[in-house]
Amino acid sequence: MPPNLRPTPFKKLSECQDRQCVKTIVNEYLMSLMNGDYRHVNEELDAEDENEKVVANSYVFTEELVLAAMMNEIDLDLIYEDLQSRLGEEHPIILFLRHLMEES
Repeated sequence: MPPNLRPTPFKKLSECQDRQCVKTIVNEYLMSLMNGDYRHVNEELDAEDENEKVVANSYVFTEELVLAAMMNEIDLDLIYEDLQSRLGEEHPIILFLRHLMEES
């Protein structure tokens, strides 16, 4: 699929049925962040769809993201700034990430 037509990791969060799917999305996001290839990461993310599934998957995404970042020694502040610029202040991922960072 051409890069501009691939669904973004965040759009796919609403489609995940299990933790492994969410882990795949975390890995896709981190790879794009580390290699600077943002072609398939849409900056016009739709944060209005906050149904229960998206919120639940956002929580799992954030848990897995923090774990993967720690294992790979990726600065959480860098991740937070990047996601905040894409998602805004009130997206569940940002809220969960901010909470986890404040606890540690």
